[in-house]
Amino acid sequence: MVKLTCSYFLTCCLLLSSFIAEAGDTTKIRKTADAGGLVLPENFSSIKVVNGLGRARHIAVAANGDIFVKLDKLKEGKGIYRVHDGNSDGKPEEITGFGNYIGTGIAIKNGYLYASSNSEVFRYKLD
Repeated sequence: MVKLTCSYFLTCCLLLSSFIAEAGDTTKIRKTADAGGLVLPENFSSIKVVNGLGRARHIAVAANGDIFVKLDKLKEGKGIYRVHDGNSDGKPEEITGFGNYIGTGIAIKNGYLYASSNSEVFRYKLD
């Protein structure tokens, strides 16, 4: 185990910030009005897939394109929503809520969706 001192940490941060500053940012940034004013680098695009779920705390995307949204507050008694776009047109055909808890994390690993409440971690098998 490496013990980091405060001065070592600050030195690393300063070196990293000076490296980034010297590298220069050649990325052109643009604002997209169609996606809530997100600021995106050149050659990136975005679309608004769903509106009205509330504030998203975390998002995870499955291999099949399903989007899992972990909310910061329960909506209709649910803390996680699955957004399914079966025909890939950018508009969901199915929005399903589950998990009657709030929490901080959500991730997909090895065919499972992991989500946490404030005191537990839940695992859901993805089909």
